[in-house]
Amino acid sequence: EAEQETERLKATISAQKVADVSRINMAREIEEKEASQRVAAIEDSMHLSRERAIADAESYKLTSEAEANTKRLTDEFLEWQRIQAFGNSSKVYFGSEIPSMYVDRTQQLPAGGR
Repeated sequence: EAEQETERLKATISAQKVADVSRINMAREIEEKEASQRVAAIEDSMHLSRERAIADAESYKLTSEAEANTKRLTDEFLEWQRIQAFGNSSKVYFGSEIPSMYVDRTQQLPAGGR
C-alpha cells in the first residue's frame, strides 16, 4: 500500500508539473500576443499620422493653388493668355474676315452683333 501511495503521489506531482508547465506556456503565449497587438497598434497609429500629414499637406497645397489662381485671373491676365494663344497658333488665315480676329474680346459687343 505504501508503494501504491507513492505511485499516486508521483502521478499527482507529475500531473501538477505538466499543468504548471502548460499554464506557464499559456501565459507566455498570451503575453506575446498582447505585445504583438501593442506593436500593431503603434504601427497603425504611426501610419495613420503619416497619412493624415500627407493629406493635410495636399489639402494645403490645393487650397494655396486655388487662392493663387483666383488672384491671378484678372482681365489683363486673361487678355494676355488670349494673345499668347493666338501667337502660338501655327495657322495662317487669308481672306476678308481677318480683321475680326484682332478685335479686343474683352470689350462688350452690341446685342445681336458679331
